[in-house]
Amino acid sequence: MLKKINIDKFGLFSDFRWDADISKDQDKTLKKLNIIYGRNYSGKTTISRILRCFEKEVILEKYANSKFNILLDNDKSFNQTNLAVAEHGLKIRVYNTDFIKDNLSWIHSPNNGDILPFVLIGEKNIKIESELKEIEDTLGSSETNGLRHKLLLETKGVKLKEENIQTQQKKLDDSLSNEAKKIKDMQIYGVFTTYNKNNLLTDISKSNNENMLLNETDIDNLRKIIKEDNKQSINQIVATKPNFEKTCNDVYQLLQTITIPSSAIQELVESPDLHKWVESGLSLHKNKRHNCGFCGNELTQNIWNKLESHFIKENENLTNNINSKIKELDKIPGRLQEFISFNKDSFYQILQQEFIELNKEWMKLSGIYIDNIQTLVKILKEKSLNI
Repeated sequence: MLKKINIDKFGLFSDFRWDADISKDQDKTLKKLNIIYGRNYSGKTTISRILRCFEKEVILEKYANSKFNILLDNDKSFNQTNLAVAEHGLKIRVYNTDFIKDNLSWIHSPNNGDILPFVLIGEKNIKIESELKEIEDTLGSSETNGLRHKLLLETKGVKLKEENIQTQQKKLDDSLSNEAKKIKDMQIYGVFTTYNKNNLLTDISKSNNENMLLNETDIDNLRKIIKEDNKQSINQIVATKPNFEKTCNDVYQLLQTITIPSSAIQELVESPDLHKWVESGLSLHKNKRHNCGFCGNELTQNIWNKLESHFIKENENLTNNINSKIKELDKIPGRLQEFISFNKDSFYQILQQEFIELNKEWMKLSGIYIDNIQTLVKILKEKSLNI
């Protein structure tokens, strides 16, 4: 269908552009029915002559140097260089003064005018009439046979199917509404202020997957979850990440500490057992006895001075530091065991399995940590015995 006309040069028209002179608006183009009006000699017939060029497939004689183009609704464009119907495919018929002069000249010249035939009746038309009769017979009658009758039957069949679909759709709608009401009224599914057919259809669409179909066991489990009593809130665990690297470093520093007596007793240095035995005896005798509990000899001030010079204060400080660190490490296993103060029953059933899995992982990792702490304690005790 014709959409726009642009005229560079044709008759009284020059440099006419539809978009510039009419509108770029796509709604303001030529339609199926168009009325062009204006005063005499304003260009109405001139426009019709552009269309007559496409009808006749040639440029009209008096417009030999004209330039124009038309734009169709499929955005194809044709101009004075491609007027053939074979190219544009347009079926154009123009009735204007040129048509009257060419075909009905007697109107202008009654004495020598003529009427040229523009519709011919003859052998070709008889053939066309025969073809039309054949087509009409094929179409037939809606009451008896032919395509019209077949169409009528098909139409009735379609109508019956449509009525059946409407009936089944109503049954389905009623069934959905009833099921939605049941769900709304069943307390085990919770309390719904509004739950209707549309809500049910939405839920069905979300679960429209064979993998989401529930067996009876799944349904029973979900019902148990729905019936569960409210659980008490669980306080969020405040996690403090242990600095195991620092702990290891502290232990390492203690293990590397060496005490050197200011005046060592060589026999005690060479015999660790004797050294430990004498060291134990110091705590049993100092400020308590004046003679040796083993040999009975008097413990003179000179003996005390030698012993105290050997067992210097650094030994006591190192022992105290080791014992302090051991006490600190001994508290860690208990704190780890008390870190999680709840069990699976503190959670709703749907979360219990997840808690069990996470708790297993926690027990595994905390067990490894405790084993490492106990290893450090063992090493420190060995160090304490060999100071």
